[in-house]
Amino acid sequence: MLYTIYNVSGLKDVRNGTWRLRKRLLKINNTISFDGFRMILDENSYMDLSLFKQYLRYGEYEKEITHYLRNSLNPGETFVDVGANSGYYSLLASSIVGEQGMVLAFEPYKETFRRLIKNIQLNEANNVKAFNMALSSYDGRGTLNISRSSDGLNSLKTIPLVEDSIEIEVKKFDSVFTFKRNVDVIKIDAEGSELDIIKGASDSMINNKGIKIIYEINRYSPESQSTIDKLKAFGFISFTMESGKLSKQISNLEEIPTGTDNLVALRE
Repeated sequence: MLYTIYNVSGLKDVRNGTWRLRKRLLKINNTISFDGFRMILDENSYMDLSLFKQYLRYGEYEKEITHYLRNSLNPGETFVDVGANSGYYSLLASSIVGEQGMVLAFEPYKETFRRLIKNIQLNEANNVKAFNMALSSYDGRGTLNISRSSDGLNSLKTIPLVEDSIEIEVKKFDSVFTFKRNVDVIKIDAEGSELDIIKGASDSMINNKGIKIIYEINRYSPESQSTIDKLKAFGFISFTMESGKLSKQISNLEEIPTGTDNLVALRE
């Protein structure tokens, strides 16, 4: 009840400065340009506003992953974006892999998926194939919990401040990836479902010897430790990133530096 009053009254936007971001975004017709692609952002999306905030500050989004992709992804390769949201990483990868490459983008929430499609069309990114579904360890139907606080926090897992819950299509990555080409880089940002997604992609990981996996972690979540361990069982070592390159090897959550939200896993 208190959250509803706080949100509806606009106090939330005043406190976190969101209203200023919305105003600045509207002034530029909701469109921003990066090196190689453009994006239309929704001023009502907290995820898009977070992206816009980093764009204003750094000229890019999540600079460690951005720099790592620019250093490790090559023309003609295949990139998989799990939890694509409005398409930043899908479009970045599209601009890198070029016409001979391929990008597969997965976004389960229909409203966000529409923004993803709009941005793919804006850039005429014909090398991007978008899927309105969630990835997990099984094929079937699942319940996506919609967050009140941010559209970037929607999850198949239990989350706080649930606005709504909707039924969606769920697939294993191994069931979807039927293309006769290697997967070179996969980025997984699925709000707690990373372990399930990796379990559902085991065949692809085993058959793609040089695959690089960028995945989100939570230093305080036992499931994140299980994700590191599962990748280890598949023959992968996890690393932090610094200046767009691999940095510290990680085996346990306690080794992860404060402020680190993503790791990269490479085969030993």
